[in-house]
Amino acid sequence: MLDTKYYDDKQMPLESNSLLKWMWFFVSPFKTKFFLFSINRIIFFSSFAISPFFITKLIDFIGSSDFKTNPNIAYNYIIWIWLFILFSACIGYLRKYEQMFYDKLKRIFSIFAMSHTMNIQLSWHENQATWNKIQKIFKSRDSLKDLLRLFYWEWLRFIVNIVVIFTVISLNASFIFIIFIFLYILSFLILAILTWKKQWKIEDIVNIFFEDVMWKIYEFASSIITVKFFWLQKFVKNKTIEVETIQMENTSKLFHTIQTRWVILNGFAALWFMLISIFAIHERILWTISTWVLIMIIWYTREVWGLVDSIWDIYETFIWDKNWFMRLVEQLKIPKEKLDFVEFKDFPKNFKKMKFENVYFWYWEKNTLKNINLEIKSWEKIALVWKSWAWKSTFTKLLSKQFIVDSGNIYIDNIDIKNIEKLSITKHSSIVLQDTELFNISIKDNILLDFDWSEKEKNQVVQNALKMSHSNIFVDKLVDKEDTIIWERGVKLSGWEKQRIWIARAIARNAEIIIFDEATSSLDTESEREIQKAMWEIFEWKTAFIIAHRLSTIKDVDRILVFDNGQIVEDGNFQELLSIKDWYFAKLWNMQKLD
Repeated sequence: MLDTKYYDDKQMPLESNSLLKWMWFFVSPFKTKFFLFSINRIIFFSSFAISPFFITKLIDFIGSSDFKTNPNIAYNYIIWIWLFILFSACIGYLRKYEQMFYDKLKRIFSIFAMSHTMNIQLSWHENQATWNKIQKIFKSRDSLKDLLRLFYWEWLRFIVNIVVIFTVISLNASFIFIIFIFLYILSFLILAILTWKKQWKIEDIVNIFFEDVMWKIYEFASSIITVKFFWLQKFVKNKTIEVETIQMENTSKLFHTIQTRWVILNGFAALWFMLISIFAIHERILWTISTWVLIMIIWYTREVWGLVDSIWDIYETFIWDKNWFMRLVEQLKIPKEKLDFVEFKDFPKNFKKMKFENVYFWYWEKNTLKNINLEIKSWEKIALVWKSWAWKSTFTKLLSKQFIVDSGNIYIDNIDIKNIEKLSITKHSSIVLQDTELFNISIKDNILLDFDWSEKEKNQVVQNALKMSHSNIFVDKLVDKEDTIIWERGVKLSGWEKQRIWIARAIARNAEIIIFDEATSSLDTESEREIQKAMWEIFEWKTAFIIAHRLSTIKDVDRILVFDNGQIVEDGNFQELLSIKDWYFAKLWNMQKLD
């Protein structure tokens, strides 16, 4: 079973933008494997890199007079070459465990990233595109895997080969060749970096635009009912053509830049190869080096060409993967919900009252709730009404600790809500929203979600919730009944059926606090009446908050709180507020009667 226990006691380097620090944060729990695989790779690449030395020695020996007198020595060279290749192959076999390591790490990483993202404050999520959040996680997990593979397969290969080449040449030829090859590599890398700037800018544009393209396509695909109903297929097609055309133009510029850069760098590398080879031939003519050394220098110079030729490809892949990885790092650096209080307490059972004391809250840099002072008794039924932007939903999010007050306090039986564990609050509260959020799982699982009950208890709870919410009326008619898979966003159900499943979910939680956030505003009158009936049946012995536009649905509540401009401007029951002429509630009631 994969989990993220490896990171439970580790402190993320939140203040750092260093790729290495973040990479090490995720790799360090597996450092033993990491170092073993590194040693394995070093041995593997060293074995291959040393082979040309023996091959050139063999060629030189075959061309010498000693070959005629003692040809068996040639077989010794062949055996050594074969042993090195065989040894490399055996060591290379272990790479399958590397692949398993990459795969396991990237999956643990994605679980960790998803878990962290889901625990970020709700206000951040409300300002982010869903597709972008998810894409960052899955792109970045592949980037983590690719960065590790780059280290093992490319960076280590480059370093090991260069070390072996420098060592072999320095032991068998003039030091001047080492200087030539060093200048060759250094000048190539400098030119590669200087020519990278333009390409990097275009790649960054392509990456960012790709996110926007995928977000738009996802948005259209997830709103297929709207697309079908308004016959927007042509509109969607034209939008897709538009963004893909722009992306194609950007990609074309990128390919042109890449190819131009490739010609420049390879021409430069070929020039150095020619210079070193000519110098080596000149040295052979002067008899300062032997034939086999000449062959070895040309061979290893060609190897260096291959290495430096690939280094900019490696660097390009590295930058690409680094950019994706660090984009997610910015998401991981966003702190989890502000719950950093030392001692948590459980939600008080059978609480007597709630109290808002001088509560202020800013949302999107706006002062959305101002100086809220309020006391609510347990089992009261409270309605919240007025304008859509009067921040009534924000009020309930503060109550359920989805948001934390910026100033003031909220108490439940004299315990500051800041000091009550959020999980405890979640267990004692439930919510039914206007926009029903159902998952592509069975009706039963949508009702139960994450409750840890026995199978018998689950069945009892589901049956009771279906009956109390009157959902059994349509669920019993389904072939698979409560085991029916309702597909993405519950598309197999009608609007009022989805709302009833939501209510069944609230009933299953048996929460002491229930919030109905405009849960019936999108339904027809008959469906609304049925939902309202189910609502009031479960309100007994509960503290209920009902956010509603239709005032006719809240006649029977104990209190109505009227919000305007982030403040409570009226507080009373239906008849009391209606009797205050020319005030907010009375005006709104008269407007709705006229409508």
